[in-house]
Amino acid sequence: QAVAARTYALRHLGQYTLAPYDLKADVSDQVYVGASQQRDWVDHAVAETEGEVLTHDSHLIESYYHSTCGGKTDAIEDVWPKPAKPYLVSVEDDEYCSWSKYWTWTEEFTSKSLLTNLKAYRKQVGAPIGEFAFLKDIEVVRGTPGGRALAMTVSTSTGLWTILSDQTRWALGRPSRP
Repeated sequence: QAVAARTYALRHLGQYTLAPYDLKADVSDQVYVGASQQRDWVDHAVAETEGEVLTHDSHLIESYYHSTCGGKTDAIEDVWPKPAKPYLVSVEDDEYCSWSKYWTWTEEFTSKSLLTNLKAYRKQVGAPIGEFAFLKDIEVVRGTPGGRALAMTVSTSTGLWTILSDQTRWALGRPSRP
């Protein structure tokens, strides 16, 4: 992961041209909780891999990484509106992810929190339906090979709209991680 993080950081230098930084410490880039969370084994991994990066055709790769894949990763084009990459494909990964506390989880929503989150998301992205009073249904209409929602249809009192790929997590929110 030290090599992946280094590659990610170098690949994204200068991405925020108007900002005095290159990376954000949240899900916009990669989550970083700060130096107070550093561990000796992490410092050791960074030192042991000093100067190592990941490349494809002599270019730094898009080295997206995560704490847990849930047993199978997805191809980049199934997660984000980005072109396919030969090194970002769907693969099984039971061995390295199954130990994580995030291997499986359940999230419960109250109808009020779900309605509030979807209204806020609709307003933020300008979804093409008017203000709505209630939800009729939410349905995952297409999934990825890795089991993630690729398209979700939201039916409300004023119409339908479809939310694609990773936008589903922004639209729904997570009560356990507001």
